[in-house]
Amino acid sequence: MGRQRYEGLYEEEGYQLCTSAGGYVPWFLCTLKCRCEREQPMSELDKTVCKCILGGIDTLEDISFVLSLDKEITEGEMYGLSMAGILAQTGKKFVFTEKGRDFFHRKSKKEAMVDEYPVYFNGITGKWHIHKPELKAEVPEGVIRLVPVKTVAKPDIENHAQARQALEEEYGTHIISVQLLDYKTIAYQEEEILFYENGQKQVLFAFYDSVSDQLDTMLGEALLKKFRRREVLELMQAEKHLEIVQSCFARENGLLPYCQGGQQQHHYLQNREIRELLLKVMDEAEKEIFIISPWMNRRVVNDDFIAKIRGAVSRGVMVTIGYGYISEVEMGQRCKEYQDAPNKGDREWRSLAMAKKLQQIFSGCSFVKIFYVKEGTHEKILSYDGKYTLIGSYNLLSYDGGEQNNYTGIQFRYEGAILIEDASLAREVKERFGIL
Repeated sequence: MGRQRYEGLYEEEGYQLCTSAGGYVPWFLCTLKCRCEREQPMSELDKTVCKCILGGIDTLEDISFVLSLDKEITEGEMYGLSMAGILAQTGKKFVFTEKGRDFFHRKSKKEAMVDEYPVYFNGITGKWHIHKPELKAEVPEGVIRLVPVKTVAKPDIENHAQARQALEEEYGTHIISVQLLDYKTIAYQEEEILFYENGQKQVLFAFYDSVSDQLDTMLGEALLKKFRRREVLELMQAEKHLEIVQSCFARENGLLPYCQGGQQQHHYLQNREIRELLLKVMDEAEKEIFIISPWMNRRVVNDDFIAKIRGAVSRGVMVTIGYGYISEVEMGQRCKEYQDAPNKGDREWRSLAMAKKLQQIFSGCSFVKIFYVKEGTHEKILSYDGKYTLIGSYNLLSYDGGEQNNYTGIQFRYEGAILIEDASLAREVKERFGIL
């Protein structure tokens, strides 16, 4: 039967299956370096030392004498058994821990080690798999390609409880810590997109997974959500499917704002969308980046962000940052007041300190310019590549959009901005700040 049984999926709502197209979902192959604890058989020396403890021979000197070993060797062995949680030292004597006797009777111990494990991460749904043998390395031409706005976030991988649990079950180990080594390798899983149309030319869609021979509802829901939040920047690769895909995901709002070939020149963005646009611009801008932010702080302009500035400069991108909420004259007066006792809680003072840090880091680099807005400003502007300008309420260099709290919590607040595609506007904004 295969997908044929889904031909009438929306029949009661007046829709008929009209066409289908191949889709390839990206999976990121992540290499995780894990510090683990694994139960291992005791060595003969381990067993002998434990027998000594059991027989009342419980000091380092006595055990070393009985075993005819150098004290340093015996000390290393005792340390290893202590680290494994089998022995504990009280004064000069060694005793079994609460679990130590059980380990001794089982003739095993827990040993710490470092292993590397491969894990696949679905770039759209966030689903994890340890083994995905059906993934394909290449995407054939002439198919729709599903691409998320960004790859996997490092904290998401290293702190992902389900992935950690799956690894522990698969490899029979207890994972103490996880470090992401690599996530740049991408493979693709084939999905078939089924399009349904009614008499009014309205379109619905579903994803059919030929491997599992069932609908992939998780992918459909995740992708639709990402489109509504504008988190997917590219959907179509084959032009013949362009119109139907755009209709499919944007029945209410017209053409997708970020789809290739779309006609809109302005888009409304909020917290997460603004934050991710800023990070994407830092990584991908080709000519210039112009930022006006009244305040800066080290929480947002952290080492990772400074590395992004370096990356932009290495691509030959000019980075210009303007800051300063109060006038330059008033800021100068505050500097005199704080000369002996700086007020580190003053956000204007913190902004000035961050600006000086950036100027010091990039001193002698003609591609980075940090300037104080003389009159003071409350504007928040991001302009890039002489074509795009973002204007809104979002403090670009002092607020992370709520990212650190997963866009929730007491620190969260709604911020908005309009992204406008207009070269003349981009030029005018820079001219008003004296940047030509």
